[in-house]
Amino acid sequence: MRLYICLAMLLVLATSCQNKKNETLVFVQPVSQSEVNKLKWALLTGQHFDLHSPVQGFEASECESFRKSLPLNYFQSFISVPEDWSQPNGKQIDIFYYGQLKKNQDVVVFFNGGPTSDSHSSYEYLRQSPNYDNLSFIFIDQRGTGCSTQYPVDRTEDTLQRLTHYGSRSIVLDSEAIREKLIGNQPWKIFGQSYGGHIVQRYLTV
Repeated sequence: MRLYICLAMLLVLATSCQNKKNETLVFVQPVSQSEVNKLKWALLTGQHFDLHSPVQGFEASECESFRKSLPLNYFQSFISVPEDWSQPNGKQIDIFYYGQLKKNQDVVVFFNGGPTSDSHSSYEYLRQSPNYDNLSFIFIDQRGTGCSTQYPVDRTEDTLQRLTHYGSRSIVLDSEAIREKLIGNQPWKIFGQSYGGHIVQRYLTV
């Protein structure tokens, strides 16, 4: 909870100076989603936060480290899906998913909280649960997060329109594409925490 309070306070960056009348002036600059992601990672790891460091390199490094940390018996893969599901031949993005499939076990897909959070910390927590290794558990980095294609961050009207395709409805359609790729027409169980619970509710109504 403390982390998210800090983030809420730092959603804008402010600089101040004094004018000739010795009055303090404050200039507020909006923070992009990529900058918020960088800040979250810095707070979680204790690393230095540099607003001007390359965002893509930062995110690529985090993803690479996480993928290397997964157990050798886990599968990990990407699937390409439409950014706008109503335009299946339009711009494609990549969704990262991983987990383990056990024979004769129900497959469970987990939707983590957020929005804008990846699945990595939830995976680290759930893997410590009793009997976890006996379950077929699937994790997905929801579009825009983790190792999946990141949110568009250019400050344009086109970006605002594109961001409308990054909500729970699109996440459900991404998940269905993953289910069909992994287990075909077989059903799986859905499990969500916090914002993931909203995705589950959306799953039941789409």
